[in-house]
Amino acid sequence: GLRLTVEAVIRLLHTADWHLGAALHGWSREPEHRAALAQLIEIARTRAVNAIIVAGDIFDSLNPSAEAQRLLYETLRDLRAACPAATIALIAGNHDPAGRLEAPRALFEFAGVHSIGVVARANGAFDPRAHLVPIKDDAGVLAAHILALPYPRAADLPVAGADVSGSPVVWGVRELYREAVAAARREIGDAPLI
Repeated sequence: GLRLTVEAVIRLLHTADWHLGAALHGWSREPEHRAALAQLIEIARTRAVNAIIVAGDIFDSLNPSAEAQRLLYETLRDLRAACPAATIALIAGNHDPAGRLEAPRALFEFAGVHSIGVVARANGAFDPRAHLVPIKDDAGVLAAHILALPYPRAADLPVAGADVSGSPVVWGVRELYREAVAAARREIGDAPLI
């Protein structure tokens, strides 16, 4: 018999290193940020993306100003308006205040924004439910998942045993990623994983 397969097509917009709140020799870079983010919003709209991934360093410092936070919220609002059905994922980088990305999670979720600031564990094991972000295709069908992992801090890493050769930090990061992918695969099987 004839067997047909249909593959979903999804369009991703990957962005990072916004560094909101940055200054250059004491001069605010907010006008540059606003212009760049307006272009990003327009790209998302014209390309009709299914997902927007902001992969770290959203802010320039661990204590972002009210203006920097406001610019983030305004940008998220405008991205949502430009792409009403798109998945939006914010993933903390090494410059980001993980707690400030985690604290508004309930409000972000209400707006359809997934915010991942820390590595989540349940009973000591990696918790894939806190890190798997679904992406739907144009028809609204689940097409893939993002495995959203924030910048790993020392407390997020497994402790290397005495038998580990080389850098225990490198080993820890590799082990964290291995554990995360294995947990995600147990949760979603062989579905597409980004």
